[in-house]
Amino acid sequence: IRVLTIHNLCVILYSIIYSLYLKEKIFFVIYFPIYLCLYFLTEHLVASLSDVIWITDTAIDNLIPFWPGMVVFYCAWYPLLFFTGLYLLINDSLSFRKFITFMIIGFTSAQIFMLLVPNGQSLRPINYLSQIKPDIFTKLLEYLYIIDTPTNVFPSVHVIGSFMVMFAFIDNRKLRCLYKYSFVLTFLISLSTLLFKILKLSFKY
Repeated sequence: IRVLTIHNLCVILYSIIYSLYLKEKIFFVIYFPIYLCLYFLTEHLVASLSDVIWITDTAIDNLIPFWPGMVVFYCAWYPLLFFTGLYLLINDSLSFRKFITFMIIGFTSAQIFMLLVPNGQSLRPINYLSQIKPDIFTKLLEYLYIIDTPTNVFPSVHVIGSFMVMFAFIDNRKLRCLYKYSFVLTFLISLSTLLFKILKLSFKY
């Protein structure tokens, strides 16, 4: 049984809130099972096509250092997404509507692309992590590697969600003064998808 990832739980939560908040309830209630079926279908198919999927590794990846500490920014994506959506829900219905629409279009488009172009990567330092002294960062990485498989890595839902938050900050009048911070967080979260999943050639397994 495939573990339900946190980003899918976020989609479910936001879609439920959105369906209750707007008049167009039926559409967004229907969207839940459609998205989840698409996600699990994609995960199942890509896993079954492990010998023929597009491996996204490139020579440039070998030049990118492995930095476990960046997992902090990767995990920060979840509360950032949640609290941004919650704030917009309470204070700005129009921006919230745009926020959720961006999420639905972005996340669903990503799943469709992954279904049409199955992809994955083989750069995770699983053996390396088992050989070094464990700390909070490596323990968190090991857990993430279990629930977040190295398939369906492009396009990155984390990057899509980060830009979604940044645009929400720019769109909302009260949050606009903080958009520079959201830009920095978007950059760091996007960077984290590289720095703790991709490693030097010598660490490959």
